[in-house]
Amino acid sequence: MTEQRVRSVRMSWREPFMWQRLALMVGSSTLLGGACLALHWGFVAVLVLALCAWPWPVRIRVDSVGVTLRWLAVRQTVAFAQLSAARVVPDERRWSWPRASWLKLERRGKPLIWVLAPEPVLARLAREIAGRLVSVE
Repeated sequence: MTEQRVRSVRMSWREPFMWQRLALMVGSSTLLGGACLALHWGFVAVLVLALCAWPWPVRIRVDSVGVTLRWLAVRQTVAFAQLSAARVVPDERRWSWPRASWLKLERRGKPLIWVLAPEPVLARLAREIAGRLVSVE
């Protein structure tokens, strides 16, 4: 399957993906912005900070090993052996508008991973992951 762009991924802060993503965002903005300010390039520093704060999309790919999440240079693969189920569920948040659907990836002994994307993408991902889970078990 080709990589799919998703709007958002919610996962626990215990995941290395989240810490690496935070470190890349803070590190790049601090180092590049600081270097620009040291060279007295204030306008370029503002552009660098805006570029580092830009909401770059997370990409998800289902391959033979598992489900791979990628954001710029950060990657995390969740093996099919760790997954127990993949379902599309409605958004349960009270004040969310418009109500969207989420892909809920349940893992054995670890927190859930929630993926927000357009409905057709979620349905395709859920079908493919569920098919791979059946073949693994």
